Parts: sequence; structure tokens; C-alpha cells
Amino acid sequence: MTTKTITTASRFPQARATRRGIVGTIFKAMAIRRERKKLSRLDAALLRDIGKNRQDAITEASRAVWDAPNRWFL
Repeated sequence: MTTKTITTASRFPQARATRRGIVGTIFKAMAIRRERKKLSRLDAALLRDIGKNRQDAITEASRAVWDAPNRWFL
């Protein structure tokens, strides 16, 4: 007598892929938040180096996480 074991991942591969997609999106959103926060902390000389000013940095840092181009989430 043999026992067949079926894992959830093999029975529902689309559910596993969806979870990975959701978790990946959350991690990318967290990364966007961190980058925007770092941008807001740059000094005037560094902002000038990248062609921005203090107001640009503050404006970008205050944007919502979901207010980002779709390509950032790919």
C-alpha cells in the first residue's frame, strides 16, 4: 500500500505565484518608502548633484507609496 502526498503548492500553483507577487509588491513598496525617506535627508550639495532642490525632495518624500510609476513595481 502506497500513500500519495500532494502538497498545496503542487495542487494550487497559481495561489503560490499570487502570494509571491503580493509579497514582492509589499517589499518593493517598502523599498520605495525607504528611498524617498533617504532622499528627504540629503543635504543641499547632494541634491544639487542630482539636479534637485530641497522642495523637490520634500515633495517626493511626501508622496504615497502607491503614487509611483508601474515600472517601479516590475
